[in-house]
Amino acid sequence: MEQNVHEAHTALTKEQIQAVINQKLDNTIYWLNKAYDARPQDPAAEKTLLELMAELQKMKREANENLGVKTRREPKERQRHTHGGFNAHSERTPRP
Repeated sequence: MEQNVHEAHTALTKEQIQAVINQKLDNTIYWLNKAYDARPQDPAAEKTLLELMAELQKMKREANENLGVKTRREPKERQRHTHGGFNAHSERTPRP
């Protein structure tokens, strides 16, 4: 009986496991992005960083799928604005 109570207190929920995995992977991706921004102009280093970031994103997706957590939203139907006006998204410039 005592063992069952102890197990109940130490067991993590799927949501807690997902939160830990996502936090760790997001933190790693954040620092890889920082390294990518500060990289010397070395094509090999750039390729390696991009591959690492892609692999981490894949790991995050797979971990969430294994936990049965939906990570992607269903695409919403796009709303068209009929009024005139500035569309900030149309004026974006690509990141150097």
